[in-house]
Amino acid sequence: MAKHIDSIVEEFLTTKLMVNRRIMEKFDLSRGLFRCGQHNNYINNTLQTSIDLKSYHASMQVQLLDRFGQLAIFPTVFDQLDIRVDLELSKVDQAFEDKIKSLNGSTKCVNPLIREIRRRAYYHSVILRNKITHHIADLSADGERIVCKDKKGDTLFEFPLKNMGLLNRLLYWLAERKLNECGVFETSLLYSAYRQLFKDIDSEFSKISQGAQGLLPFEHDYTYIVEDFSKENVDLDIPLFDRFSHPPSPCGYESILEFERAHPNPDERLIYANRLFIFKYIDDLLMIPALAISQKKSSTLADFSEWAYVKDLI
Repeated sequence: MAKHIDSIVEEFLTTKLMVNRRIMEKFDLSRGLFRCGQHNNYINNTLQTSIDLKSYHASMQVQLLDRFGQLAIFPTVFDQLDIRVDLELSKVDQAFEDKIKSLNGSTKCVNPLIREIRRRAYYHSVILRNKITHHIADLSADGERIVCKDKKGDTLFEFPLKNMGLLNRLLYWLAERKLNECGVFETSLLYSAYRQLFKDIDSEFSKISQGAQGLLPFEHDYTYIVEDFSKENVDLDIPLFDRFSHPPSPCGYESILEFERAHPNPDERLIYANRLFIFKYIDDLLMIPALAISQKKSSTLADFSEWAYVKDLI
């Protein structure tokens, strides 16, 4: 009899995941952590197509939520991750505290840093969800922060309302992506989002993150431009920096003098930080941030093999 009940509960939760997903896909949070505003395709080192994804790409044609909209949909986004945790740990109807402890030893997510990010993000979101759901949270006097209080009315912590969108995107990613397929690119996105949202970067978290190779910071307020060279045969002997770097441009400076002060070296070359490059290497697609190329100026394409990514990311 119990087994029959379990199967009904599992079917219900699976259906709920689908319904939640259909709701969330209508809004901008479903884009996840990576924001691509333009996708340029190159063949024979010549720009073939340039797609303005803000107006063209289906994933961009969603409803934008303001900070109060993000706050309103947060319980649904959290519910999606909570159901995933329930199904993974077989902890349906268990207390949140029990699930948080079990996430510590979960073997389903093999990447230790992503496992720790998920556990901590889930922990913080449980508190925020409970305070909001049970009306033990207020807005600060300036309307900029959610103030979570204990039963006595004392402040436990404050969460910037402007960060609700990024929190929803992080939770959506943790709930909907196949975390064991995350390479350096996706891990860097998760790591950067968590650091931007929460301040509990203690020695334990630092030790785990130091064990993750190749992590780079991402600015989640950026809209990135993708330079797609996946249809080109890139010379494996030429460092990527040598091929794609260029002299700095005086555009944006009020005068040539101001430009020369900012860039005194006449031989300086750089790659704009909001660029992401896609290459084909053996059987993988690599998505490499400009910062990674700039930090490894003498490295060729083969040296960036850890930047393989899942194709449906963009």
